[in-house]
Amino acid sequence: MRLIVLSLMIFVVSCVTTETSSFSKNKSVEKEVEARVQVALQYLQQGEPEMAIYHMKEIVDKQPKEARIHEVLALALWDTGEFSLANSHFKKMTRYDPGYSRGRVNYAAFLMSDQQFKAAKKQLEEVEADIYYPKRAQAFYMLGSINQSLNDEAAMVDAYQRSIKLDRNFAPSLLALSQFDYDSGEFAQSYMLHKRYREAVTQSSADALLLGIYLARKFDDKSEEASYALALKNLYPKSEQYLRYLEIK
Repeated sequence: MRLIVLSLMIFVVSCVTTETSSFSKNKSVEKEVEARVQVALQYLQQGEPEMAIYHMKEIVDKQPKEARIHEVLALALWDTGEFSLANSHFKKMTRYDPGYSRGRVNYAAFLMSDQQFKAAKKQLEEVEADIYYPKRAQAFYMLGSINQSLNDEAAMVDAYQRSIKLDRNFAPSLLALSQFDYDSGEFAQSYMLHKRYREAVTQSSADALLLGIYLARKFDDKSEEASYALALKNLYPKSEQYLRYLEIK
């Protein structure tokens, strides 16, 4: 499971001017750190993790206890496949700033990619307690996915439900609950959640379209089924979901 974690970042790239004597030495270092971090993030978003690492090389020595530096280094090292080093920097990040929720979410994503679900859950439980973290809905969705992998159904449903209580239009959690209700035989509830999912997105995922086909069949809605099937064919013709549809067609 490889989650896209770069979207969790809130840094933006900006120009940083050369320091003048009006700034203290500490302020100069802080601005250099900020400039390097933002450039490194830009390289990460462009798929150039080695350049991101290069730009972090000097400031990690100047500010060895700055959590953000270790977060960015960990993400870049993860992208280059150096998992042990990435994990080491994630650990430093949490040690130097235990309350760094966004960093913990990224660390959880890293651990999930390595199927270390229990360790990932511990990271997200720390985020759960941070009521001021602005992306708690996403964190609860990840927690629901972890609980699903751990076969803890009750905890999974609770996490997904808490996610949409925080953001009623959080599409991934709506779809996950809709699929769960369908699998549980709660077709009316599944249909309602699926409808909310469709209203929350501009383009349905392949999983959502396939689920829509199944729901349309349950309610004998041939027009809706045909619409979902056509969308699945046009948008995801090489997908596993379309192949599954062809098998049941």
